[in-house]
Amino acid sequence: MEKVSRTKQNRTKGIIFVLISWIFYTTVIALSRVASERTSVPVVLLFQNFIGLVCLIPWMIRKGKKTLRLTKIRGIAIRTIAGYLSYAFVFLAVQRMSLVNTVLLSNSAPLFIPLIIWLWRGVKIDKGLWIGILLGFFGIAFILRPTGDIINIGALYGIAAAICLSISSIAKRRLVKTERVVTILFYYFLISTLISIPFSLETWKPIDKQTLLLLCGIGALFVCGQTFFSNAYRYEKPSFLSAFNYSSVVYGAMLQWLLWGNFPDWCTILGIVVVCTGGILTIMHGKPIPPEKKNRS
Repeated sequence: MEKVSRTKQNRTKGIIFVLISWIFYTTVIALSRVASERTSVPVVLLFQNFIGLVCLIPWMIRKGKKTLRLTKIRGIAIRTIAGYLSYAFVFLAVQRMSLVNTVLLSNSAPLFIPLIIWLWRGVKIDKGLWIGILLGFFGIAFILRPTGDIINIGALYGIAAAICLSISSIAKRRLVKTERVVTILFYYFLISTLISIPFSLETWKPIDKQTLLLLCGIGALFVCGQTFFSNAYRYEKPSFLSAFNYSSVVYGAMLQWLLWGNFPDWCTILGIVVVCTGGILTIMHGKPIPPEKKNRS
């Protein structure tokens, strides 16, 4: 009985941590829309990752050189570049369409993960998975409601974000088996900061005090989100917690209403339900990612 009770407590903690993390992440996306009107997306990414790096460095120094050791350099590179691009595409998407649609499309990653694993590792997709994938894509098409005109470029950025996020998630799931979470985060922030510097210099323009505070706030909120999200996986498996990522759509709707006075119409709400259902079905029918035959990193 005590073991069962402890398991329930851990599961509850994991759920709460994920729900809290997506409050921070969704707020970051919303604020990036405001910040991008005053500066460039590369500058937003620079502050987001540099502040994360600054927050981690004292902890890394205190723990010593062991936290810098890596066994899968290629995995870190894939996770970091894909993760960086996912946020770049999200920030570009939210400038061109609603916050709700941006958050929903970027969180459709579970629909792409089986396809990427199939292409990457040759793992066959079960029939149960196909039902969830097709249902999710139907929901996306229903929300976007494409006509004869060219599709909204923001939607393409949102889908690109989901694809990059799915690649990052696959890499991260493999990395956490051999690397410390703080080590993964440190190299993510370090490499992302270095990538952002040349693009920021090219698009740099004077920043006033309000914009500087906004950028620092985005960085601080992103660190909080990463902290809660990473700790959630200490208490429960990603396969269970992934379904709660769709809470971001609810947060997005609330923030969109509070900040811009817009609320999703009924067609969008119906599409959201279909996409979330497809994503959750995909998560439920998903299988663990098989190990590579040989580690060459």
